[in-house]
Amino acid sequence: MNELFNLQAHLLQFDCQVETAIHLNAAAGGQIRGALWSALSKMVCPDPAARANSDHQQHCPLCRLMHLETVSARGINPARPFAIRPPLNPRIEQAQILEAGHCFNFQIVLFGDAAGYIPYIVQAVYRVGELGIGTGRGRFRLLSVKETNPFTGLTTSLYTTGSSLQPSMQPILSAHIEAVTQQLITDRIALHFLTPAQLTQDGRTLASPQLETIIARLLERCQSLEAIYSDHKMPHEVWRERHLTLSAAARNISIERDDTRWVDVWSRSGRTGHMDNIGGLVGTIIFKGDIAKLCFWLIYGQVLHVGKNAVKGNGWYEMLNH
Repeated sequence: MNELFNLQAHLLQFDCQVETAIHLNAAAGGQIRGALWSALSKMVCPDPAARANSDHQQHCPLCRLMHLETVSARGINPARPFAIRPPLNPRIEQAQILEAGHCFNFQIVLFGDAAGYIPYIVQAVYRVGELGIGTGRGRFRLLSVKETNPFTGLTTSLYTTGSSLQPSMQPILSAHIEAVTQQLITDRIALHFLTPAQLTQDGRTLASPQLETIIARLLERCQSLEAIYSDHKMPHEVWRERHLTLSAAARNISIERDDTRWVDVWSRSGRTGHMDNIGGLVGTIIFKGDIAKLCFWLIYGQVLHVGKNAVKGNGWYEMLNH
């Protein structure tokens, strides 16, 4: 049952004002992620030489957020406990310039026990504003931090200029997702991808969104996040049954209209210096059929993101009731 999955999420919005022009490339989420890494590495990592040590990774805020590695049959890259939602550009594959005086915002979603690192994240964003971001290191001033729950409609102010940081009060819970699911009575839904979604199946990157693949990647992401960042873990058998049941349900859903397109977006790796293509599918696709069993996970996915590079802003979508 869906209520057996209850990974908390915290959606933080950072409201900012540009002080010197900020040049963001198409991979703005990657730039934000890189700037946070740089700020946190100077603030909270007590022993950079120990970053490969598992005990260090479990207790260092930077490493648990961004550098955690676990050895598994599928590799050493577990899901990170956050996703970035960058400032959106109408043409996602193009760079944007934010001029001095312009107000903008971006969001960071934290999952599971990563909520304990909210004070570090807020301090890091404040520091990024001082140090600068993007080409030319444009600076900004952090005006406020809000925590919002899109499923209850409630928003809490955590910080405004000159104030003390307040504790988190609006976590997104499984119960909120269930409530929305119960109100959704339709045989037609649309997924609108706001940032590139890079979906893979059997090692192959898909040229169009397939619902079975979307569901599979969402379930894998949920299982990985739960296993690492939650005290409430479901047995492997439960997840296997979910995969089988929901994959079968997704195969019976048809595509009514596909208006998605592929965009190439390039991001420089701070670790290797290589340019990586983190592009993917953007736009809207409409599915038709019996989606009742899938709605809970698709609604949750709006918060979790789907596909590769969620920490760089990819895979952010909205679910529309058509």
